[in-house]
Amino acid sequence: MTEIVVKLSNDLAQAMSSSSDDSDRQLLQLVDAYGAMLSAPTGSVGESAQYFRVEGVDPEKGESLRRDLERLDGVEAAYFKPSDELP
Repeated sequence: MTEIVVKLSNDLAQAMSSSSDDSDRQLLQLVDAYGAMLSAPTGSVGESAQYFRVEGVDPEKGESLRRDLERLDGVEAAYFKPSDELP
């Protein structure tokens, strides 16, 4: 499986941890539509809290999902995680 890393805006990253905010709905629906899952942030403080992994991405659909993620408001970057590097 392919893994994509997304860097979210600070506002969207904070919304991901708030159960009362619906601004993350579009992101979650997109990831779900591709049969993937959005993991917890890679860190808990500072900029590292803005990085999330999208796991379980079908390799044949990975590039399409990456492009769709980049188009969403609040997504600052989306890229394939190199297999030998940390997020």
